[in-house]
Amino acid sequence: MIKTKTSAASRVDRPTKRARASRKIGTTAPGLRRIKPQHSAAAVTEYLPTPWPALGDDRQGPLPDDAFTAKAFTSRFEPGFKAYVYAAGCGQNFRNPAQAGGLLGVARDLKLPLYKISATQGDLRDRLDEVSTDRYASETNGADGPVCQVGFDAYTAQVLRPDRRPLDGSPVVVQTRCLEVHLPASLSLRVFEKELHAAMSRSSLNRWLDSPDGRRHCDMLGLVAADQKRFTTYAFGAGHRRSEAQEIYIARPRGRDAGRLIAIVERIVHDAVMPGERRMRHGWRCRSQR
Repeated sequence: MIKTKTSAASRVDRPTKRARASRKIGTTAPGLRRIKPQHSAAAVTEYLPTPWPALGDDRQGPLPDDAFTAKAFTSRFEPGFKAYVYAAGCGQNFRNPAQAGGLLGVARDLKLPLYKISATQGDLRDRLDEVSTDRYASETNGADGPVCQVGFDAYTAQVLRPDRRPLDGSPVVVQTRCLEVHLPASLSLRVFEKELHAAMSRSSLNRWLDSPDGRRHCDMLGLVAADQKRFTTYAFGAGHRRSEAQEIYIARPRGRDAGRLIAIVERIVHDAVMPGERRMRHGWRCRSQR
């Protein structure tokens, strides 16, 4: 296993060469505007004027209202397996609520709403147990190597409260803690997951931290953007694999973001069924899990 140290988020208390390189000369941290009471349970309680990208890609435009009731779709749709799209969080400290860890702690440090968004088949609780066992996204890169942070061992599904309903005839059903999706027979869960993440990629935390907006946001907080990127180490007996945690997104499980998540899923299913629609090609078979 990789040796890791347990630490809080990397702060720039004494600027290093790396920290100085990420800052713009003359930049000063603005006063944070409080948007929630001091002891609020909300992840984000203070406001920074940072734009982060909304979930999805608006270039395709919305589907027509009859996208799933038109004969062109219903005559081609052959039902396959069901998938469940979820948003999960972790890090609530019940013994000491002020000392949050996990994604909740990261969200409070970065002043961003952060959740793991993905899909699974079967009982969602079983999948979250697996994610918790792996301590998904618990690691960052420190000056002396990987740093493992606490609180990533108890992921829970969040209640979804979208600002819109699925279209008439949609294969998407809004459950309390997930979106139930009836996949077409031609679409496997793995390809569905890959297309889901591709559609949300611009809201991925790790990708956003590499952007000018992400670096500027961290600079205002006195943080080094590269040190906030999340990783997971997967154990395989005598071996291990360390990967970027690509499923952590800047999004909320309610309101506009949850509504856009419905639209993303509907678009994926619709385009998988209709002829002539652009389909992604995925060459990511991983038989050995390396």
